[in-house]
Amino acid sequence: MNRDSIMDESKREMMIWLERLNFKNIEDTKEIIMEYFNILHSVSKLPEPPCKPLDGEPSTMENNDSQNKEVVEEISEVIPEVIEEQEGYIFERKLRGGYLQEINAFIPEGIVRNLNIKHGDLVGAKRMIDDTSEGNPKYYYTLLEKKDGADAPDRGEMNYCIIERESGALVVKSNSLTGEKILYKGTSYCLFLNDQEIRQFNLEEGDIVDVAYKVSNPSQHKVTWKHEHSESNEEIKSFDKRKRPTDPKKEKTDSPTIDQTLKGMNVMIVGNESARSAYQEQIEKRGGTLLWGHTKEAMERLEPLVKKADFIIFLLGLSGHVGMKQIKSFSKEHGVTFQTTFNQGTTSIVRMAETIAIELGTS
Repeated sequence: MNRDSIMDESKREMMIWLERLNFKNIEDTKEIIMEYFNILHSVSKLPEPPCKPLDGEPSTMENNDSQNKEVVEEISEVIPEVIEEQEGYIFERKLRGGYLQEINAFIPEGIVRNLNIKHGDLVGAKRMIDDTSEGNPKYYYTLLEKKDGADAPDRGEMNYCIIERESGALVVKSNSLTGEKILYKGTSYCLFLNDQEIRQFNLEEGDIVDVAYKVSNPSQHKVTWKHEHSESNEEIKSFDKRKRPTDPKKEKTDSPTIDQTLKGMNVMIVGNESARSAYQEQIEKRGGTLLWGHTKEAMERLEPLVKKADFIIFLLGLSGHVGMKQIKSFSKEHGVTFQTTFNQGTTSIVRMAETIAIELGTS
């Protein structure tokens, strides 16, 4: 196989991987594609075979097959040698998993935990042929040197969180071992699990998970690990799924209470009338009051609502642009916080309202 053949075959196989690409395998596919580029880069550095036979060599092209074979053998030999000479790569902790920037390699969460890799540690990477993945090279990682063990900037983590159900959504709030709560600007904060992660990890109420989030904006978070109830660790064993109490009085007492994160707040939402009642229910459960409006209404009616509101959430794509400019002008005139979003789901809107309320309370 000559260089062009290697290039053509690599492009063909990369197209197959890209055709299988979906949101669940983005990171794995990215890693595989980068491996192809690494191989092609190594091949491009191999010397061209001589055009004319050297002294003492056959003058015919009968040795073409052996030359091509040597090229393929050189590929497998060059790759490990180049990587083994590296002193180590700096590990960058992400919300889930980590990254080696020097070689553009993503390290899955499972490997990070197995090797106990922390942000800033030096990690070795050796590229080998994985027989189970159709010959595509894979990285094998080793922890070369521990550093100070500090977590990545702006990364928070909460472990052993029991998933609760709140207003129909799956949420986590705290470490169930220590009782430590997730905080944002000094106030307890509830993380709503999104549908993609619920499907990916097969999550349900009572499961125990670890989560990571951005300290500056906890609404950006990921489930990093799901603990199995069958694990031998005694701390994990104590987390059997919550049983429903049989005593009605106890059931009433033990039912989870919703934090009054919007207490005394007038929340104005513009657009999506079909979800108005759902918005109202969730806002009122958190101690707030919904002021609902639509850009089709007369501006004379909307201005008093703006003046009364503590903040405004304008739903883009559901309301007119002209109306948005007018309401934004009202909000500026009366000193009311104005924010826009393309989200329409009740969970997303409530979470956005809670974040704005926290920011207003600390400003």
